[in-house]
Amino acid sequence: MELLGRIKQSCARWTTLTPSSLLYDRALVWLFIVLLCIGFIMVTSASIPVGTRLFNDPFYFCQTRCILCPDLNGGLLLLFASTDG
Repeated sequence: MELLGRIKQSCARWTTLTPSSLLYDRALVWLFIVLLCIGFIMVTSASIPVGTRLFNDPFYFCQTRCILCPDLNGGLLLLFASTDG
């Protein structure tokens, strides 16, 4: 529960303005996350017919991308949980 509380506090800090002590721009990070999600949705929707034809699973490529990219998911979680802002 303590980890969940820290993540909620960190997300609340992320929605505020960027302090001058940070070395990155929060708006740019949010833009990256939004574009990443939009691209993921586009690639998933475009690969449904191919996944169905080749592997008889419409979400085959979506599942493999979620499994093969844990470093991105873990990196985003660490970014949100460990920032002092």
